[in-house]
Amino acid sequence: MDYQEFEQHVADYVEGTVDDELRARMNAARAADPACEQLARIHEQILAAFEETPEVTAPAGLAERIFAEAGVREQLVATEQKAFRRGIWMGVIGAALGAVSLAVMMAVLDLRTEAAALENATTAGTNWLTQAAATLYGWMDAAGMAMSYNLALPVIGRSVQVYVLVLCGMFTAILAWFKDELMAALDSF
Repeated sequence: MDYQEFEQHVADYVEGTVDDELRARMNAARAADPACEQLARIHEQILAAFEETPEVTAPAGLAERIFAEAGVREQLVATEQKAFRRGIWMGVIGAALGAVSLAVMMAVLDLRTEAAALENATTAGTNWLTQAAATLYGWMDAAGMAMSYNLALPVIGRSVQVYVLVLCGMFTAILAWFKDELMAALDSF
């Protein structure tokens, strides 16, 4: 048995709640490893301190005050949830009323002026979307060409496409961001 496994079961071992086979393995580990012996002694001292500590009685009415506070907090949470749902519905209703009002206004404007404002707005929106899509496609094409450009690396004397360097940079950034978690995971082995 290694120290980590001993550490996982030491509290139950000291309290005497482990089975006979595990107790025998832990006794052998305790006798063979000074670190396991020290850990077991510390737990035994903690258990002895708990047994020697006198019981303290709670003040009268403490349980009722705790339950009352918990009830108040539950009511606050329920009220917040209700207000949140009400706010969501008010937002949805407000957006729907705004859309209906705009549609009515556009229809009335069309009927009054016979200017076909609704069709003009639809055409302008479609034209804008087409222009935005063309611009975006142009940017994507330029970015694709830039990413496939071969860049000469001075130290190693080779050329690498830019997207490889970008991917390496992103991977390095991710490793740097999660450095502490990765080091803790590696230390656990």
